[in-house]
Order: sequence, then structure tokens, then C-alpha cells
Amino acid sequence: GGNGQGAIFNADQSLNSSARPASRGSAIVFFATGAGSTDPPDEDGKLSETPYPIPRLPIAVRIGGLPAEIDLAASARGAAGLLQVSARIPPTVVPGSAVSLVLQIGNAVSQPGITLAVN
Repeated sequence: GGNGQGAIFNADQSLNSSARPASRGSAIVFFATGAGSTDPPDEDGKLSETPYPIPRLPIAVRIGGLPAEIDLAASARGAAGLLQVSARIPPTVVPGSAVSLVLQIGNAVSQPGITLAVN
């Protein structure tokens, strides 16, 4: 449906869920499309190789309405047109089973309603 629990991985590579929430301060990993042009340029249909292309537009992640530190935002290894994002859950975020996750690339903002579980 495009909202609710996202396909998000915890720091231990488990799939994030209310049964396996991420800890505040830990890293999560998720994937997105539509990052725009990259440096070096990504080639349509070609799998990403090192150095991994990074988006030219600024990227921001908000978790629970708070800015999250981004560890990585680059084309996913071995994937065409897929952005891999690793971000840290702010230590002061209010925990819960449906904490909002928002990705912004340039002026484009992800669809509303994507959530993750945080303890």
C-alpha cells in the first residue's frame, strides 16, 4: 500500500519490525529509487561498481521528525538505479512501533506514512 512498516534493515541485518525494533543511536539501512543524477554518472541498466556513485543533490533523512546522521547514501552495489541509505536513529527520538521515516533528495520528499520500529 506504500505506507506503514518499511522494508528496513537493523544494524544486525535483521528486518526491522515491532518484534525486532532498532535501538536508538543504531544504524538502519533502506533502499530507494529516484535519486537523480550521480557522481560518477550511473549508467542505465548497468550494475553499480566501485567507486559507488553518489547522488549530486543533497540528501536528508528524518526519523521521528528529527534529523538523522547519514553514514552512506550511494548506488547499491550490484543493483541498477537503486540507492542504498544507511542512517543513524537519533538518540532522542521517541520510541514506538510506527516511527516516521522520511527521505529527502534535493526538493523531492518520500511519500508520507513510511514507518519503522524503534526501542
